[in-house]
Amino acid sequence: MQKHIGEPPTITVLYLRPNVPLTQHYEQTTALNFCKGYLCLFVTVLLCLGAQSEVYAQITISVKVNHNDDDAEERTNDGSMYLNSSDLELVDDGSRDQIVGMRFMGITIPQGTTILDAYIQFETDETNSGTTNLTFHGEDVDDAARFTNSTNNISNRPLTSASVNWNNVPPWTTVSEKHNTPDLTSIIQEIVNRGGWSSGNDMVIIVSGSGERTAESHNGESANAPKLFITYDGNFDLEDCYTVKQTSSGELYSWEQSGSHTFIGNLGVPEVETMVMNGSCDTIFTADGGDFGTINPITGSFTSMGSLGQVDNPTLGTHTIRDVDGMAIDNLSGYIYASERRNSSTDLLFLIDPRNGQVVQDAFGAGIDYVPIPGALLDIDDLAFSPCTGELFGVSTVSNSSSVNDIIVKIDIQSGVATPIVTLPECDSEGMGFNNNCDLFVSAGNSGCVNAGAIFQVNLTTGALTEITDIGGDVEAVVCCVDAPQPSPLACTVLQTNSVCGSTAADIEVFPTGGTGGYVYAWSNGPTTKTQSGVSNGTYTVTVTDFSGNTTTCEVIAETYDPSCSIVEDQADCDKQGSGQATVTLTGVVGAYSLLWSDGQTTATATGLDGGLHTVTVTDGYGCTSTCTIDIQEPAQALICNASQTQYTSCGNASDGEASVVASFGIPAYTYLWDNGQTSTTATGLSQGLHSVTVEDSAGCTTSCSVEILQDTSCCQIIYTNRFLMYKSTHP
Repeated sequence: MQKHIGEPPTITVLYLRPNVPLTQHYEQTTALNFCKGYLCLFVTVLLCLGAQSEVYAQITISVKVNHNDDDAEERTNDGSMYLNSSDLELVDDGSRDQIVGMRFMGITIPQGTTILDAYIQFETDETNSGTTNLTFHGEDVDDAARFTNSTNNISNRPLTSASVNWNNVPPWTTVSEKHNTPDLTSIIQEIVNRGGWSSGNDMVIIVSGSGERTAESHNGESANAPKLFITYDGNFDLEDCYTVKQTSSGELYSWEQSGSHTFIGNLGVPEVETMVMNGSCDTIFTADGGDFGTINPITGSFTSMGSLGQVDNPTLGTHTIRDVDGMAIDNLSGYIYASERRNSSTDLLFLIDPRNGQVVQDAFGAGIDYVPIPGALLDIDDLAFSPCTGELFGVSTVSNSSSVNDIIVKIDIQSGVATPIVTLPECDSEGMGFNNNCDLFVSAGNSGCVNAGAIFQVNLTTGALTEITDIGGDVEAVVCCVDAPQPSPLACTVLQTNSVCGSTAADIEVFPTGGTGGYVYAWSNGPTTKTQSGVSNGTYTVTVTDFSGNTTTCEVIAETYDPSCSIVEDQADCDKQGSGQATVTLTGVVGAYSLLWSDGQTTATATGLDGGLHTVTVTDGYGCTSTCTIDIQEPAQALICNASQTQYTSCGNASDGEASVVASFGIPAYTYLWDNGQTSTTATGLSQGLHSVTVEDSAGCTTSCSVEILQDTSCCQIIYTNRFLMYKSTHP
């Protein structure tokens, strides 16, 4: 029957392999899963540390009292039990003496393991300072039962022969202060040495003595109930490498570099040809044909995560994954690089996300899920990353050939191009893998021309092979645990990337660095891709999450590239040739810009321009251009005018004279202003006398001329005076 164990304990594993310190936390969920979990934890320790033959580990567990009836008080005078006290009196409760029992569940320590340290941590509930002496025993049973209300339920339990005294317990003067008991190793050791002890069993510690110290109970504050800490020796021999022999149901073996190998179990599938182990060394990934999944390192069984499906390349087309021949895990990013075998054609390189068992889309660019692997023999039968250089290696073969020697190649992870490194004497190398020391191993298939079914260490300089172990048969895959490297801090930048000019929208792209790779993107406006096209002006933020769950955020201000210009002509010297001047005004320019006039000038205002067409080109910071033109108007001769009277004034000082003006040269059209305010070519209503007119051309140049208005000549009078001399006549 499965136990209900309440809140899970915490397990801390301190690995002491030379130069590789590591602390790992593990929390159980249920008793059944915990037993499996411990086994998995133990296997994790076995798998995690690479090529050493032995691992030194100190494992610490901590378990709290997890139920109301797992800390109890028993009165010594009558054996009555109290299971629901709000605190634990150690051990006097006023004038009443008692003993206290505490039950700790799910103690995950293998039978007979060496205990290095043990203690109980109490938290002060009430302050006490009187003399107190306590004695600790364990219940001497394989699996301790829960406390009940039956009389003497604590005192009737058998005690360990080992006991620990805590004499003159220091005063507890501060509420919520923590206090640790002396070392209880002897008690814990006696219990786990029992023949019937099993990892995951429950343990009871009993306290008796005199005096009073008051601690929190599970009923009072469950989070601060008594907690038992145990540290034990986790030393064990290491089995760190695995291989798969291809049969109708597949066979998983572990092997050691000392030359031994051990059959673990059947996979239950026939087409496993490659496998990898993650950087935590607790999961083996593989593929059965085109079906991705995991291998249980304890039983050998294969669990499918589903079909890998199709991959796309806009140039080479769509391909359905059916025969995964090689896999190598990038322990920094967590992604798996995989090769797909194609009969009589170049193999393909693509990526798998082991978290979901899916092909990584756009792994080699927009719309490009895969690239071919040119430069190798017909097949890439397996892949492996070197932990020393980070380079991707492959073993290149002609399958089922007993005469063509295999080649170790390096593969460019961006282009897929394979470069030969060294030729092997073997001719059917099927699997390959590095260990933590950067030693390379290959396995031979049925057609091996050195020793079919053997595992060899490879000299990468000469290609020489040293046989490690002979499993026999078609040994298709080999893998050793390789520690994941420590990543650099995760960071990102965002850039506007489009250079399409005249656009009303922008393209932006995020560039992450560091972290553990496997980046996932979340933009402030919704998309989850690395790039965005056609965004409008504005500020955009993106959160980048790496394979390990680390995040960073960066932003960009998107601006569209649509520069434009306009030109205005400035007034030139009216009596001077080549004095034209124009100024350009810019809009929509992004970043630094440059100007170039058709006569070579580079400033916003161009001077000394001759008459005629002139252009200016503006180039902004993204290389986008705009050109505008102006026609500089420059006269052949300076503006002149001639005014003449066209009508005399009438007689009698009338103001009815008229005059007209004729403009020449300059730049038509002309405007006129007479001294009486009239603005046409002919002025009317002029009085007798001198009148002037100012003429202005379209360039703003002016000239003046004048005319004298005269009276009509018919108004002139000539007066003649005749003198008559009168005489008196004497003649009749």
